Amino acid sequence: MPWAAAIFYALHPRPINRKRDPGNWAPSATAYVAGLVDAGLLPDDNHLHLLGPNPVMGPPASTGGSRMSLVVAELTPL
Repeated sequence: MPWAAAIFYALHPRPINRKRDPGNWAPSATAYVAGLVDAGLLPDDNHLHLLGPNPVMGPPASTGGSRMSLVVAELTPL
């Protein structure tokens, strides 16, 4: 397994009644992942080092606007 990490991002929408597509937040997730690389937390964000980022829906935000949570799981070879 060549990956260093798997990343998921969860969209926490504003509490309004309509359908959401967490994949539409991919540009924001890409920017966050680039920041992890710039900070030295990931070796690179290409397909050899990273699995994802993968979108999922989270629970609605309880206050304010929409939010996104980033979940990073380190992957180690068996």
